[in-house]
Amino acid sequence: MKPMNQYTLLFALISVIVSLHPTFAKDSPQKCDVGAYVIDPDPNGLNVRDKPSGQIVTRIPIDTMLTIIEISGKWVRIADVSYIDNEAFAKKNSHKMENSIVNWKDPLGWVHISKLETTARKYSASTKVFLNSQASQKSNKLIEIQEESAILKPISCQGEWIQVDYKKKKGWLHSEQACANPYTNCS
Repeated sequence: MKPMNQYTLLFALISVIVSLHPTFAKDSPQKCDVGAYVIDPDPNGLNVRDKPSGQIVTRIPIDTMLTIIEISGKWVRIADVSYIDNEAFAKKNSHKMENSIVNWKDPLGWVHISKLETTARKYSASTKVFLNSQASQKSNKLIEIQEESAILKPISCQGEWIQVDYKKKKGWLHSEQACANPYTNCS
């Protein structure tokens, strides 16, 4: 075996550091706890997969409320999934419906993040909701969300923070300020 020179060793060390650091390890799963809802208008529903780009395990309809519990690239793992008043869809997909509600608490599978939205919990004109520059209350405030029902496109998540696109600006919103209900502003 040929001995490593100092440059080979340095390159190997840098490669390991880069692969482990969260800034560079884009595809490493990140734990989350944020709400969203389905916007996919396909009448067959949004495909839920066993893993990112994997096999379809079930489908869920538009306006389904859910919690994002993990993200890997552009795929999110979902749990706390529920939808209401869609008996035909539930029957077609073998979902158990009780009192007009389908509800799963356990992790269900993976969906593409582009098929989800959330809104801001802005109860009134006096309620202040800001997007932050980072996933921290101490970070700079980028923009105030003005509308009571502002639609926010999820981009990423980290813990209880969701990164969203709002009017072509990207910023972070704490889960307490996000509403995963497509019918109300969660007031």
